[in-house]
Amino acid sequence: MENDIKILNEILNILNEEDLLDHMILIGSWAEFLFEELNIIENFSATTKTTDIDFLVPNINRPRKKVSLSRILKERGYESKTERLSKVNKFIKDEFEIEFLARQIGKPTKQEDVPSLGIKVETLKHMNVIYKNVITVSYNNLKINIPSPEAFVISKMIINRDRSEAKKEKDKISINNLIITMMDVEKNIEKLKKLYNEDTTKKEKKYINEYIERNGIPLNF
Repeated sequence: MENDIKILNEILNILNEEDLLDHMILIGSWAEFLFEELNIIENFSATTKTTDIDFLVPNINRPRKKVSLSRILKERGYESKTERLSKVNKFIKDEFEIEFLARQIGKPTKQEDVPSLGIKVETLKHMNVIYKNVITVSYNNLKINIPSPEAFVISKMIINRDRSEAKKEKDKISINNLIITMMDVEKNIEKLKKLYNEDTTKKEKKYINEYIERNGIPLNF
């Protein structure tokens, strides 16, 4: 665990030194870690921490000043890995895999060039709910963008149907843990309902309702 946090802190500091951190959103299980570490959700305890550290790049044309992310990370001891078919760039250090992702906008494409960073990334559907609901937190004297807890759990419910069986089960544990904790605080549930009503599409609402029914969650939007 100590080494896990060391790698997280290292990559956050590198991105900050290169003036890139402000242009990233930390997503995935490490956002959950910050929910707990910073007491963003009262009495919340994260259930999973993985060796994947994922960042969403909300605008592939930012920052305006272009950098070579591959060069920057190679100089810091990260191995650059290019997926054979997709040509997506990932970065490896020890057992950790650092990945940068983008929103799928307009014409569906599974990969996207990010000219501001000089890399190709995987694109994800249903990321607008996170894009619209980001909070900036202070951690180790750094300002870090993460999804609001409500956006995090809504997003996980939306994409669950398309995940592998193993990831579905892991996400189910994460979702249920978050919702159970949120249900103890009325304001968290109210935020969850507001986000559901205002920031999800008709299709996304359908996926959320299906997830709730399938998993017997006592939540009524």
